[in-house]
Amino acid sequence: MLGESSHQTGLKLFEEGQYQSAAREFERALREEETSERWKDWASAELACGRAVRAEWGYRRALHLDPSNRQAAVNLAVLLIVQRRLQDCVPILRPHAHSLSESEKTILTNLLTMLGGRGVAAAPPPPPKPQLLLDAFLTVISLIPHDDPGMPADLRKASRRTLLDSRHYVKQCCELLNDLPLEVQSLAIGKLREMSKDDYRLLLVLACHYLTLDEPRTALSLARDALNRNRTITMFSVCSSNANLARLPPAVAPEL
Repeated sequence: MLGESSHQTGLKLFEEGQYQSAAREFERALREEETSERWKDWASAELACGRAVRAEWGYRRALHLDPSNRQAAVNLAVLLIVQRRLQDCVPILRPHAHSLSESEKTILTNLLTMLGGRGVAAAPPPPPKPQLLLDAFLTVISLIPHDDPGMPADLRKASRRTLLDSRHYVKQCCELLNDLPLEVQSLAIGKLREMSKDDYRLLLVLACHYLTLDEPRTALSLARDALNRNRTITMFSVCSSNANLARLPPAVAPEL
């Protein structure tokens, strides 16, 4: 598997308590090939470094890729319980209720008992600051590989060099962007526009996002900008690689 050496190095560094270095190794592994296990390990390293918002996003990414990753679910549940977000952790743990080990059950029970004894379980903290959510979003999308994991290895390497395969990357980034609170979405859109100077695919992410907002003309303008940034692609390849763009309304489609 691509990136396995970095992943193993990260695990060793994590065991030695070198969490920052471990996080960097996990990032290298993820950029080569993302797996649920790697996202879980990266999230744990981020949490150990005190970056709880990034950690939550990492655990959620791990569960997005593999909902059966019980360890990622338990780790995320512990994080949410510590933050007194008890309602949020229920749907995370529900699918694993019958597979939790005795030690996991004990940890969760003791944690809930401790918080209940302090009388703080009913008082959730305020939501993370917008800048922390923006940081987590930008960090996570920077770690999503540029190519579709379903492609053969040789084709993945080729598309990675040319950045021609945008379907996987654009789809994943657009989903994450759409999940942001509206206040943070506006910050993220501005940042993605700025970053698109170096990566035309971020314009496609924005185009897909505006389609979800039912703004096809704005989406079309962004798709055209993407074409102008990379002359090696065609509008046909853009639309075929990004299903949302292929569904532009008939009134707009002739402008393509």
